Amino acid sequence: MSARQWTAESILPKYQGEVQDYYIEWTGRIAPARVTATSGTGAWSLVGETGSAWQVYVASGLTASALSLAQVWTAYNSASGAGLTATGSASALVSLQSTLRLSGGWPASASGGLYGMSAELRTSSGRFLYERAFIQVNS
Repeated sequence: MSARQWTAESILPKYQGEVQDYYIEWTGRIAPARVTATSGTGAWSLVGETGSAWQVYVASGLTASALSLAQVWTAYNSASGAGLTATGSASALVSLQSTLRLSGGWPASASGGLYGMSAELRTSSGRFLYERAFIQVNS
């Protein structure tokens, strides 16, 4: 049961009765990673964004549950002045990653059992991030 990445408008394969994990990488959908200096002291603070709530919508016959909401961080270094003297370093938030578990499903149909689903993530800045995908259910 390995996790598959859910990208916009992707078609995600799933077998009837299989339990499958999917993850959405919200990179580029949140505020850019950045840090700010504090009064020339070399101390740095984070200006980032965190997820506050999220919801998954699936068709009848499928069940989706949230497993985790992870934050992805990276280290930033900065320099200033004519000599480009290093003034500090910090980590900054660059992405949020949602993981969900999908179970249930119908037998394959003539149409291939293609069903739409979507996910919404609310962030600390008040944004609603949205992704839509399709689940291909096969027997």
